[in-house]
Formats: sequence, structure tokens, C-alpha cells
Amino acid sequence: RNSQNPSISKNGRFCTRIVVSFVAAHGDMVAINDPVELQIDLNDSDGNGLCWYQHPTHGPLVDVALIRIEWGERIGNRALNDHDFFPRLLVYAGDGVFILGFPWGLGGPTPIVPIWKSGTIASIPGVPHSGMPSFLIDSRTFKGMSGGPVICRHSLTMGGDRRISNFDKASDPIFGQLDCLCGIYSGRLLAEDGTETDLGKGWRLEVVEQIWAAKVLGRAMG
Repeated sequence: RNSQNPSISKNGRFCTRIVVSFVAAHGDMVAINDPVELQIDLNDSDGNGLCWYQHPTHGPLVDVALIRIEWGERIGNRALNDHDFFPRLLVYAGDGVFILGFPWGLGGPTPIVPIWKSGTIASIPGVPHSGMPSFLIDSRTFKGMSGGPVICRHSLTMGGDRRISNFDKASDPIFGQLDCLCGIYSGRLLAEDGTETDLGKGWRLEVVEQIWAAKVLGRAMG
């Protein structure tokens, strides 16, 4: 189902459980050739689909959901923003981004490692697109990339970088490369005749923060 169309497709189904493959942890290292499968039930014990959080204002119109996952000891995971000093990068129209996903089910270099597809921010990220907390990305994406993180990469070559909005020590020298999570990819937009364009929609990172803060239980949209 495309997020622009509330009706489920003739080949679609309502999902009751998902199976996700993660890389295995070996101490401080991870093994990309040693996947660990984790099955997550989306229904509660009574069969009600209430095991995820959805956006408190727009509901399922924002096709981003938060699901609690019990990692276990064998799964290796590390968030992009898992450090207290994580800086938030200011992004602008025309900036290059990467969308991570599995186009047509392909991965690289192993099936559980995503492919990085490049794109360009095509609208002003700080201005809601069509009244929704989203922005446009110019990229030739394919099936299997919806829901992937949108990463902005910025090279830091001098101190006091003005594109870092919340770094307390912005006057200190910062060098190197910064990868910053700036959104969640939704999918390609549809033209009036129903064909897919090369413009995709990315949800702004704030929707994840709003969903987590409100913790509104989700419901499937029929």
C-alpha cells in the first residue's frame, strides 16, 4: 500500500507479525555473515493489533511506527545517535543524502546489510510539505527501500561549523565526517495517473520523537 492511498492493494495483506534479520554480536564486533532472526508479533494476546505506537496527530497517515524490540545478547545494534555529544546537523534543499534499504530485496555485501542509494533533498526540510511533517527527496528508489533511514553526510573541516545546531562546544575544532539521521523514507510519490515519480517523501526526524513522547497505540487502517 502506498502511503498516498489509504486503500490496501489487491495483493496486500494486513501484517500480524514481522521477521527481521539482525547482525550477530561477538563481543565488541559484529558478524555481517551471521544473521539472527527475530520474530515480532504485532497483535496482543487477544489478537488485537495494538502493539505499536503511531503518530499522535496524523495517525496512520504518517506511515512511521515504533515497535519495542527485546534485543537479547546475540544481536549487535548501535544507534546513530547513541552518544550524549551527538550533534544534530542542519540540512537544506539541495543537500545530498543517502537512503538505506534493500531494493528488490538486494543487499550488499550480504543480504542483511543495506544498500546506500544516493539522492538530493528537493524541498525545504524545515517547511512542511503538503501540510505534513515531511520533505521531498529526488532519488530513483525501488521497492524494498520504504521505511529506510535517510542519512545526511557532512564533512567537517574547521571549528565552529554553523551547520551543527546543538553542539555545546561549537567553537572547538571539529574534523572528520559526520553521518546524521535526518529522516525516514516513505516512498515515491504518485503522479495523477498513478505512475511513480522520481520524487520520494521523507518524514522529518521529529515524527519519531513525537511518536515516542506521546506513545499512542496504533491501529491498522482498513
